[in-house]
Amino acid sequence: MLFERFRRSERARASNVPGMGLGLYLAKHLVEANGGRIWAEAPEGGGALFAFAIPRLGSDE
Repeated sequence: MLFERFRRSERARASNVPGMGLGLYLAKHLVEANGGRIWAEAPEGGGALFAFAIPRLGSDE
């Protein structure tokens, strides 16, 4: 769900908070299109950690 496309309500779009909610959705598709994977973790102490791995060019993996 975290990497799915986010849709904002009319009320949310009328607010002063910018963004379309597409960042993680697009990142997921770009990474996967290159044979990689993306994930998120919740480190102890709070916050969020986003990471991805993409195979090296010419790699057999």
